[in-house]
Amino acid sequence: MTYVAYSTQFDLALLSLYLFYGFFIVLIMYLRNEDRREGFPLVHEVNGQLQVINPRSAPKPKVWNLAHGGPTVAGREERMLDGLLTPPARTPGSPALPLGNPLADGVGPAAYALRADVPDLTYDAALPKIVPLRVATEYSIAEEDFDPRGWYMVTADGRTVGTVRDVWVDRSDVLLRYIEVAVQGGDERAVVLPIGVANFDTRKKEAQTSALLADQFLAAPRLANPDQITLLEEDKVSAYFAGGYMYATPNRQEPAL
Repeated sequence: MTYVAYSTQFDLALLSLYLFYGFFIVLIMYLRNEDRREGFPLVHEVNGQLQVINPRSAPKPKVWNLAHGGPTVAGREERMLDGLLTPPARTPGSPALPLGNPLADGVGPAAYALRADVPDLTYDAALPKIVPLRVATEYSIAEEDFDPRGWYMVTADGRTVGTVRDVWVDRSDVLLRYIEVAVQGGDERAVVLPIGVANFDTRKKEAQTSALLADQFLAAPRLANPDQITLLEEDKVSAYFAGGYMYATPNRQEPAL
């Protein structure tokens, strides 16, 4: 009988390899469990029945201590869209069409998430991050750039809906984020729109947007506080103007060819 020494069959290199195998298996199991925080458990598109993949479909709730929202449990609250969209067809992946005004209802490209209704804060001073220049007096528009304040605001149908009252700056990224427009009709609360959906004509002294028509622009979401914008309001405003590129006119929803 041949005697084989254990030490000649198992050494430190082999131990390291087995430890790596075990670590990698645990890592894969952990990642597969964590990626189920969003979108699980599954709900059937047509009948709405819950589809349980396995008993470990969803991990235990994770809590984050946010500076601007306090303790937050993973998994954002979903909006209730009953009565706003048509039931989807029996074919999986079929779209649900809006039943009313998709811009006002916030569906499709105009959909928004239920973010915290508090302003985002700067890291150091814990001040509202996005504010108008009249509040962030330490910031100003560079002399070599144009200042749109006082310019007319013109919508996609060529109508003038007001004048640019102020521009909003991001204190953290030092960028202009929004334009504030004093609308016609004596409304004290102005309309705030993302600066990315506007074009500026320096010759005509106009700020122009092709996202919305005049009536839709005047019905845009307003801010509760005229000097700050919350995370929820950011989502609503951005979604409203982005949705206009599809819903502003009926022909925008049709094929190009």
